[in-house]
Parts: sequence; C-alpha cells; structure tokens
Amino acid sequence: MVQAQSERIGVAVAAFFPTVTISAQGGISGATRNGLLSAANQVWSVAASGSEVLFDGGARTAALRSAEAGYDAAVANYRQVVLSAFAEVENQMAALRILGQQQGAQDTAVDLSRKAVEITLNEYRAGTQNFTTVVTAQNLLVTNEVNALQVRLSRFTAAVTLIRALGGGWDVRALPSDSELKGPSLPIDRGGQAVRPDE
Repeated sequence: MVQAQSERIGVAVAAFFPTVTISAQGGISGATRNGLLSAANQVWSVAASGSEVLFDGGARTAALRSAEAGYDAAVANYRQVVLSAFAEVENQMAALRILGQQQGAQDTAVDLSRKAVEITLNEYRAGTQNFTTVVTAQNLLVTNEVNALQVRLSRFTAAVTLIRALGGGWDVRALPSDSELKGPSLPIDRGGQAVRPDE
C-alpha cells in the first residue's frame, strides 16, 4: 500500500514534464519488376512529436499534493498497525506475568482450603464441629478451585493471543489429546457415586 502510494507520487511528478512520442514505420512500395526487396521499393518514416500543457488551472499541482497526502496517510496507517502489534505483544506479555503471579496465589488458596476441609472433617468426626462448618469449608474449596481454573483459562487465552500477535501458529499434531484434556478425574467420577464427606 505504501509502495503503491509512492508510485502515484512519481506519476503525478511525471505529469509536469512534456510528453514526447517517437514512432517509426517501414514498408515496401513500388513495382514488383525491380524486385520486391530492392532499395528503391523500401519506404521508411521516422516521426517525433511532443506536447505540453501550458495552463491546467493547478490540476497537476493538486494531483501531486493528493498523491503525497495519500502516501502520508498510508505511512501513518502502517505505523499505527505496527504500533498496535507491539502494544498487543507487550500487553499479553504483561498479562502472562501478572496472571502467573495470580495463579500462584490462587493455587496456595486452594491448598489451604483443602487443609481446612481436612481439619473441619476431622473435627466433625471427633464431634467438636457441626456438619455446616464442613459444608462451608467445602464450598470455599470449590470456589477457590473454580477461581484457579478461571485464572488458568485467562493465562491460556493470553498465551494464544500472544502467539497470534507474534504472527505464529501451531499444527494440529501439537494439540493435546482427549485424555490429556480431561485431566485428573473428580471424586464424583468414581462409579457415578457421590463421595461421602467422611471419605
């Protein structure tokens, strides 16, 4: 696009110069008795012509300015595209860094919630806590696990966006298999039976 606009400037500048045309013609004329290709029968003509517009009311200057403005616009558009690409790369790199820290904190919250569930279950079994406390601790654990998964999803999305911003791609063979996507099974997956709190 920028190159095409640059070439339009050259066309507009060329309009300021006169137009010169040179043509040449050749042929055969005369009686055939002297021989068709004899020098007397050959006719040659060379002509040159030139033209120049003396007054155009500023049309050529306006065309040149229009071509220069189109070039400036194309350059500005190209710069904007490049700056947007750099901004997207930098934003996604920052997002990956921040989300990595956030995922570490969220994983710690999940671990602490698991320990809290264990403690409340042990206290419930010992008879020092009611089951509502156990359910509350389990609810907090599930909430923290969901939050951890959302942070992980955000990290994956930021990584894919970064790859796209860098102009990269991937092959289907590099994608994970179905078993890798399913990951570890949940307690409910054991034979379709819900896990009891004392397990």
